[in-house]
Amino acid sequence: MTRSGTRSGEQIQDRPRHNYKLGARYQAPSGLWGMNMAAKYVGDKQSNVSGFGTLNYGNYTVFDLGAHFYLDSQARNHRVNVRLENLFDEEYATRVGSSVLETSDSGERFRWSRLAPLRTLYVNYTYQF
Repeated sequence: MTRSGTRSGEQIQDRPRHNYKLGARYQAPSGLWGMNMAAKYVGDKQSNVSGFGTLNYGNYTVFDLGAHFYLDSQARNHRVNVRLENLFDEEYATRVGSSVLETSDSGERFRWSRLAPLRTLYVNYTYQF
């Protein structure tokens, strides 16, 4: 968007035109356990990088899974949560840029990419009193 509020037709730097997220959740009728899944799609991104021009990155889909369950069915004081992020171990950059090494006499630039975490498992225990 321009200052006047009209669209210029150009893609905003480091922002995808398309970004979608879908999730589903199931809770057992007993309430003792549940699970969820989420999928996130991020479309193409562009960034103007010094010394390299316009670079394209993005265009990835990431899936996450989660579950919870109670260890004690009556009091429900002990709960375990498990979450697996980036289920299929997708490797993708969340940002790109360039820098010059301090020790470089020629001022030659190198390109870098900030990579997202690979598959990650989280386990959490909660006691409620």
